[in-house]
Amino acid sequence: CILPDGKRENLYIKFKAEEMAECFINGVYAGFSLWNDHEFYISPYLKEKGNTVLVKITGSAANRYTDNKIDYGLI
Repeated sequence: CILPDGKRENLYIKFKAEEMAECFINGVYAGFSLWNDHEFYISPYLKEKGNTVLVKITGSAANRYTDNKIDYGLI
């Protein structure tokens, strides 16, 4: 991210969520993270104005393939 004075700023998005998280900035895949705490470096993907951030939180495979029910999502 370039600031008005021309300096570059390193911006991150950080959050807690159970299981896997994927991050997309302005429709561009910015990476994935397993387990807490999730952190994504987003500066290279940002536009000067009108940014869109999408975070997908994926539940445990145990929820999909077994009778186990493991809670997941934002904390």
